[in-house]
Amino acid sequence: MINIKEIPKRGLCMGCGTCVAACQSLAIEIIKNEIKGIYVPQIDESLCTLCGLCLEICPGYSVDYEQLNQKIFGKQPNNIWLGNYINTYIGHAKEYQLRYSASSGGLITALLTYALRKKIIDGVLLTRMDHFQPCEPEIVIAETDRDIISAMGSKMCPVPANVGLRDIAGKLGNFAFVGLPCHIHGLRKLEIYRQDIKKKIIFRFGLMCSKTPTFLGTEYFLKKKGIKKEDVKKISYRGKGWLGYITVLLKNGAEKEFSRVPTKFFDKFNYLSSFHYDFCHPRCLLCCDHNCEFSDVSFGDPRLPELLKKEKMGKSLVVTRTQVGEDIIQQAFADDEIDIAPIDNGRFFNAQSHSFQEGFKVHLNVFKLMRRPIPIYKTPKLLKNPKLSQYIRILRYLPSNFSTNRLMRSFFHTVNLIVYVINKKQLIKLIKQLINTPLSFSSEIKGRFRNIVFYRIYPRLLGKQDWSEISVYCIVSTGRAGTKFIANFLDEFSTDIVAKHEPSPKLIHLANTFAAGKISQQRAIKRLEFARRQICRSINKRKGKIYIESNPHLFSLIPVASKVFKKIKFIHIIRDGRDVVRSGMSRWWYKENDITPRIKALDFAADEYYDKWNKMTRFEKVCWFWQKRISIISNDIKDIPNVITVKFDDIFNKDKNYPGIKTIFDFIGIELDDDQYLDKIERRANVTQEYAIPPWQSWSEEMKKKFDEIAGIQMSNYYSNYKK
Repeated sequence: MINIKEIPKRGLCMGCGTCVAACQSLAIEIIKNEIKGIYVPQIDESLCTLCGLCLEICPGYSVDYEQLNQKIFGKQPNNIWLGNYINTYIGHAKEYQLRYSASSGGLITALLTYALRKKIIDGVLLTRMDHFQPCEPEIVIAETDRDIISAMGSKMCPVPANVGLRDIAGKLGNFAFVGLPCHIHGLRKLEIYRQDIKKKIIFRFGLMCSKTPTFLGTEYFLKKKGIKKEDVKKISYRGKGWLGYITVLLKNGAEKEFSRVPTKFFDKFNYLSSFHYDFCHPRCLLCCDHNCEFSDVSFGDPRLPELLKKEKMGKSLVVTRTQVGEDIIQQAFADDEIDIAPIDNGRFFNAQSHSFQEGFKVHLNVFKLMRRPIPIYKTPKLLKNPKLSQYIRILRYLPSNFSTNRLMRSFFHTVNLIVYVINKKQLIKLIKQLINTPLSFSSEIKGRFRNIVFYRIYPRLLGKQDWSEISVYCIVSTGRAGTKFIANFLDEFSTDIVAKHEPSPKLIHLANTFAAGKISQQRAIKRLEFARRQICRSINKRKGKIYIESNPHLFSLIPVASKVFKKIKFIHIIRDGRDVVRSGMSRWWYKENDITPRIKALDFAADEYYDKWNKMTRFEKVCWFWQKRISIISNDIKDIPNVITVKFDDIFNKDKNYPGIKTIFDFIGIELDDDQYLDKIERRANVTQEYAIPPWQSWSEEMKKKFDEIAGIQMSNYYSNYKK
């Protein structure tokens, strides 16, 4: 190929418009393919000089992630899914009306109008819906606040944003650019060859994106709502709060609103069908950049459970990637234009679903199998092996491949409807649980399902395994006691050691039901032995000698594990209960949306808090959780000879040269040199980044009293100076 003529024919064109801006012979224009509902380039062969630049910068044809990361940031990212970044935030515009009317907190609009007023920029290349063709986008260079505000909100249709780069090249001044990952890819590739454009664009604001629907999606949505396309005067895909409404203004003056979070079954299905599954742009299925990794700042919806439940106005998820991006955020914050707060990486990934991005290799594999062309990528993401669950998910996008074939699309649309109905009945969720996809559904269903799959079917295929040559060490705790760090730490030292933290299945349900006396010890022994057959086989296969399982969920299974593993020793990690409670309060423990099944006083009829449980505060429940677990562990280990108790404080006590680590290694029988661990000891895993309550020293008297009332006895057993 010499130019991009073949790219649309191969199904690789994104319709981003970069080739139009790149062609200095003006041989390329972007047109709308009415049948497919997408934009494609059209080449005037008589003007084409066959320079090949359009193909070279085409993001649909190829993206070298490693090269772009090196050119833009000077390094490769530590996290391949997040990309290079400086900070992550959640924020929103300070102006009420702006925040209410925009997509998610109005942060982009607020930043752009701020930069324009401060004369940092002279204009913005952005997209708004066309006044004359209301269902199609218009690329504009906004040079006033009014123009910027008129373009706010999502555009759930194809957008050839990079066409406007040709106009930028002919203007004087500094500009900002707003686009999707594909637009940013094209812009960054073009900047390698066009320094004039690179110098003029000082801000590249990227929108997080998993997929773009074709124009056929909007037409289908309107049809399902009984609206003719020709009767539409204006359409707004988002706004009026968060997650907002789709608002359609008709030529007769009537206005219709449709929630983006419909409650009725078929309304929800038709929304997902229109804008997610049935009319997805085919090239989007092959994209692996959800977070707009090459922008200066990335923006998206913070779909955190607590925000989805309570937030009505809207907030934005923000990732600053370059210093110029970080500076404009801080500058606007200092001038009270926006409100921002830091967010840690764990919450960032909870705020955005990355299943589509992480499964992109599945789409590549399927396209190869179908002998369809795929883009040329150079990225470590290609090294990630997809899960079976990701192959199942791709079935939802089958209608998109037949969106122009009414008969085939109708067939797969019906299949999707059936799948959606089944999903409502939890059956698909059960299938996904089989392949270890974390889901939120009732502990009863989860327990029954794991009982069938993990403890009956799969282990029977493996047969009983021989643990006689393997020394087993079990690290138990109440949770939030550094056990993940210890497992990772131990796993690095020798090929003879296999150390795992909460290996699958985690045995949460087994531990909880056994603690509550709902199953017999004999049955628990059988389940635990079955559950660890695969691990035993893999250790014997590699001739390993030591297996270390760090798993706080085994808190009640100490007597059970003693029967299953003949050569077992226990390491009990104890942490100050007040610190555990503080950490637990900063996580999901006993919140309404806590998906982890936890023990409750209601599970123990003889517990003194049995009758009080439903009236207890969340703080009291977390205190009870710690004391109950520590009580069970203490009772079970008192008659076991092969056990040590190590304090969390000693493990991470730098002043005393980490005595807890040395105690653990001596117990296991591993010789440890200072040089081996001093450079690793600081790399703690699963550390709480943000605390919801202050350190226990700053607790109110009421909190201290409640903790002492519930957990004081257990604290005194391990911390002699507890009340001093």
